[in-house]
Amino acid sequence: MEEPGADDDLATATVRHLTVERGGSRLTALLQLVVDRGFAVEEPAPPALLNVWLDRVGDVDFVPSGTGGVTLDAGSREIRVFLDGGGLLRAAGGECHLDDRSWHLSAAGRRADAVTLLAPAGPVVRVSRPAETWDPTRARPPRCCVT
Repeated sequence: MEEPGADDDLATATVRHLTVERGGSRLTALLQLVVDRGFAVEEPAPPALLNVWLDRVGDVDFVPSGTGGVTLDAGSREIRVFLDGGGLLRAAGGECHLDDRSWHLSAAGRRADAVTLLAPAGPVVRVSRPAETWDPTRARPPRCCVT
């Protein structure tokens, strides 16, 4: 599990949603955090969300305190998420995904723009042979129309 970049402030993140579900004998969890941006946005933008999916959850201890703050600890054998007010989620595996429509304005987004190749202008269309038309009165359709 990769931690979010330096552009995101987990010290003030707040829990928006927590779901723990049982699948057979295992527990899974989805934790959604509202993460403060460490960069300015030009216009009102939806909040940056960090979605954390946890698999084979062992411990869940969550009491919302409203104070904010999250620490992600991805060790070699387990992932621990320490929540504001002393809460803890512990799991054997997981992943996180940052959902931020303003990410391109962050330092990481600008670095990615500098090395990303731009697509050629306009659509690229390749035709291997001219299209054949099919007259339904013919006995058999052309090869391109046979399924």
